[in-house]
Amino acid sequence: MKRHKTIKLPRRNTPTAARRSAASAASLKKENALLTRELRRALEQQAAISHKLNDTLEQQTATSRELTEALEQQTATSEVLGIISSSPTDLEPVFKTILANATLSAASPTRSPRECCRRTKTG
Repeated sequence: MKRHKTIKLPRRNTPTAARRSAASAASLKKENALLTRELRRALEQQAAISHKLNDTLEQQTATSRELTEALEQQTATSEVLGIISSSPTDLEPVFKTILANATLSAASPTRSPRECCRRTKTG
């Protein structure tokens, strides 16, 4: 019987499946950490924008309320002046109009009666 000579093949420097798996797991962990940081930054930016929008909305609501009150006051003043000009000698309609406007103003959901009195006293 002939004896066959065993040939040794050169050893390759390729990673085994386990090494490849570990390398890809580490790569995935790094990518996951990067995506998590980016997501956290995006959420922080959205929270900041939401806060600014809320502040702007509150400012607009306050401005709208102030404009509504100013319009109500100007309308009441106009009504009183109209009554005074139509009956300069008869004070009863003037006082009735003032009383009606004061009652409406006091019943306003945006102001209390004390605010009305303070505004009238201070101008």
